[in-house]
Formats: sequence, structure tokens, C-alpha cells
Amino acid sequence: MPASPTTARESGHIWIADRGKRAQVQARHGVCYPPRANPIPEAADSQRRAEGDHVATILIVEDSPDNMKLFRTLLTLHGHDVLGMAGGDGLIQQILESRPDLVLMDIQLPERDGFELLQDIRREIPTALPVVALTAHAMAGDRERAMEAGFDGHITKPIDIRAFPGQVTEALRQEPPIP
Repeated sequence: MPASPTTARESGHIWIADRGKRAQVQARHGVCYPPRANPIPEAADSQRRAEGDHVATILIVEDSPDNMKLFRTLLTLHGHDVLGMAGGDGLIQQILESRPDLVLMDIQLPERDGFELLQDIRREIPTALPVVALTAHAMAGDRERAMEAGFDGHITKPIDIRAFPGQVTEALRQEPPIP
């Protein structure tokens, strides 16, 4: 006999029965609450600024909606304003209009890769703007290749959600490149 949703939630057991066949599944789960409308109270935000965290405007260029949601959530929880783009179309215009403090860019984008887009940024943007590769390229030599191409940092995916905000803060603290 199948368990009711209440029983399944309370005990972690689900029973499935079908004419002569029977299966039992036991799953561990935690409770997931929706995020609060304003996850960081103003006092905490002020304290973070006083402690030296760089609360900034960050532009993320990432084609995976799931990754974008994760990055946006983590950075917003740390007080950053986050803008997102799924690809490079309109990237230069977006940078000129929003004037981000940092760009986090995937390298494997559908139409033009991050290396090409980085060259556009360096050629078209008149101010110093740090651009960090946010990529699954994690093999030996990938970091060096990104740095040689002109990226100011390299964060590999999948990210460590505990380390990611600190990696972004570190990128914000670096001296920006000379245009």
C-alpha cells in the first residue's frame, strides 16, 4: 500500500505496490525553505562593508540557467548586485551601460567562446575591468592558458559554494588591469 505524502515526509519511507510486485525506497532528505525576500539585513550589509568586503556590481556571462541561479544566489547573499547574460550578444553594450566592478565569464559559450569575448572587452572597454574565467576547464594548463589570454583570475566549475564568495572577493581586491 502506498504511503501518504505526510507519512513519506515524516518517516522517509515510500512504499510502492503493484500486482505481485513490491518495492521499498528509503530516502534521507532535509527541509528546504524558500529564500527570504531580503536575505541580508541592512545592519549585516553595513557591517560587511565596514569589515572590508567589497560589495560590488558583478556581471556573470553563463549559458547554464542552473549555474546562473546558483552564482546569482550566492553573490546576492553576500550583498553583491548581480547582472546576468546567457551569452556574448550585447556584452560590450551591457558593460558600458551597467559599468560592473567585475565580470565572471564562462569560457565554453554557445556562439563565441570566452577567449574571444575577453578580447572584445580588452579592445572596446576604455576602463580597467577585471574579468575572471568561470569555467569547467580544470585540466593542467587551463588556468595558465586563461591567464596568458588576459583573464585576471580562474575559478573552476563545479564551484565550491563555501569558497566561491571568497574567490570573488579576492578578485575584486586585485588591482584592475591597465586598459
